[in-house]
Amino acid sequence: MKKINKSYLILLIAICLTVFVSCEKEETFDCPEIEANIGDPCVNPNGVEGTISVDCECIVNVPDFDCPDLEANFGDECFVDDGGNGTVGTISEDCECVVDGPDFDCPEIEANIGDPCENDGVEGTISEDCECLVDGPGFDCPEIEANFGDECFVDDGGNGTVGIISEDCECVVDGPGFDCPEIEANIGDPCVNPNGVEGTISEDCVCLA
Repeated sequence: MKKINKSYLILLIAICLTVFVSCEKEETFDCPEIEANIGDPCVNPNGVEGTISVDCECIVNVPDFDCPDLEANFGDECFVDDGGNGTVGTISEDCECVVDGPDFDCPEIEANIGDPCENDGVEGTISEDCECLVDGPGFDCPEIEANFGDECFVDDGGNGTVGIISEDCECVVDGPGFDCPEIEANIGDPCVNPNGVEGTISEDCVCLA
């Protein structure tokens, strides 16, 4: 009888242990595939320490940068790749590497108004529009590179009539000074009106019978 009771007691203990183990609460993870929770410390494949993110990835711990894409802050030193020279610059508030240097009137071309320059090999000067204007004499009419009174030619069908540059920068054909240049006549000159009647040029440059 004692032997039966002893066996029964062992069986009862075994059953209780089984129930206790099976009822133990199973631990759950935010990221079950890697058995980790969000915010847990981790080490990425490169051996760099980081933190488990919401996407269950090991994100390397980095400081907050003003320009995260460049991993730099405003005012940090940077280098511009200008053909191997590696010009030193500074990170601007636009997250661009701005080359150190004096303040230019025309920063894009690093020049000031009035500086000498070259345009297709011809020397010029930087204008207020930051363009390289070719140097040349100061003309009264720069578009046609001529001065008032200069000789010019009018293309009138191949004759090339000689004229003079006017103050309107136009080539005016040479000729006598008429009171009525449009009809090439002077006041008082004899004339014939459209009806064939003879008359005289008036002060209004009209042929009065």
